[in-house]
Amino acid sequence: AGLEGARRKGHYAGNPAFGRVPDDVRARIRAMRQAGLGLERIAETLNREGVPTVRGGRWTKGTIARIVKTRA
Repeated sequence: AGLEGARRKGHYAGNPAFGRVPDDVRARIRAMRQAGLGLERIAETLNREGVPTVRGGRWTKGTIARIVKTRA
């Protein structure tokens, strides 16, 4: 019940680094997805443009999928 309440308030429960993705990057990812780009294509675009990840790695389609599904 506590986790569900936190989710309703927009809090992310999970990997703390994932919760620190900047809002502008989240918005851009969601906009690209709404424009019809696939998860892998979005990751490739961000990597090609040098958009940094929180931990300095590479964007993956799994990370993109989690961002698209998360409300916060």
